[in-house]
This record gives sequence, C-alpha cells and structure tokens, in this order.
Amino acid sequence: MKRFNLRNEILLQLVESAQDGIVVAEKEGEDTILVYVNPAFERLTGYSADEILYQDCRFLQGEETNLSAVQAIRHAINDEAPVRTILKNYRKDGSLFWNELSVTPFYDEVDQITYYIGIQKDVTTQVELSLELEAARETIERLNHKLSGANHCVHTRNSQLTLGGCNSVSASLPSTQVRIDAYLAKHSCHCVVAVA
Repeated sequence: MKRFNLRNEILLQLVESAQDGIVVAEKEGEDTILVYVNPAFERLTGYSADEILYQDCRFLQGEETNLSAVQAIRHAINDEAPVRTILKNYRKDGSLFWNELSVTPFYDEVDQITYYIGIQKDVTTQVELSLELEAARETIERLNHKLSGANHCVHTRNSQLTLGGCNSVSASLPSTQVRIDAYLAKHSCHCVVAVA
C-alpha cells in the first residue's frame, strides 16, 4: 500500500481542527512541561495556551483526582511507555470533568529528545452514566436482599393460608380477605398475598 505523505502544514491544521484535546510535552527534570496545546485543549480546560505553555500539566489535578492514575502516568512517562487512563480533572473555573488521557512517547532522532503526545477526551457523560448504573445495581441488590429475608404470604387454591414467620391460619373463600386483614392487624405482619 502506497504511503500518503502529508505536508507538515496540513498535519498541523488537522491537529488544530481535532475535536479532542491534543498536547505535546517534554521532560524537564521531574516535570513534564507542555510545549504545544491545540484549540480543543483550550476549550476543554478553559486555559489559554499562553497561560499554560512550559508548565507541568498537573494544574488540571485537584483534591479528588485519583492518585493511582496520576502515578501510572508518571511511571509510564519515566519508562517512555504508552499509557491510557481515565482520571478526574478540573477546568480553570473549578468545574470538574472526567478525562480519558492517552500518552504516547515519540523519540525525535533529529533533536535527540523524547516528546510525549497526549490526547485528552472529555468522557464525563459516559462515566457519570456508568456510576449511576452501578449505584442503581447496588440499590437493586440491597432491595433483593431485604426481600429475600422478608416474610412472604402465599395463598394457594385450597383453604390453607400460610404466613411466613407469622404462624399459619386457615381461611375459607370467599371471606378470606376479611380474615387476612384481621390477622395482619393483630400480628403486624407485612406480607404479600397472591390469590390464584
């Protein structure tokens, strides 16, 4: 397959037009400083390029940022290895967003320096929906646990009515409902009655 070579200015325009935030960084001591950010990164974070270039991008971190995710990124950068993770970041105005961050090292043989290309995608909606779904599942599990331990009433076709955990009582149709109500009122038993 023939490789299609793009002019440098076309490549730059493509990066500048990308919907996701794209940054280029390099190591300087213990810091990984930004040397390029595209317009989408500025829109995502609320910071202009002039405010953040030549700074370590830890300015996006806050109190609730997952430290294990940060450490994974740091280790990957130190090892010059690619990494992908999702972490909670903060915009300039303090609002939070969930950031799917992908970092890939690139060694420039001309300058003999390793650059790191970071692609940042706002996945807040997806993460919040996932968290809500997990919370709903936990609620359902708790309710199922409570229901499994609760007393259940089963009214069979014959005249025998068994109240789980509340003794047994005989009830003859059609006056069954009156006797059930009286029994429940007397014993304060919360049951589900299924009449066939």
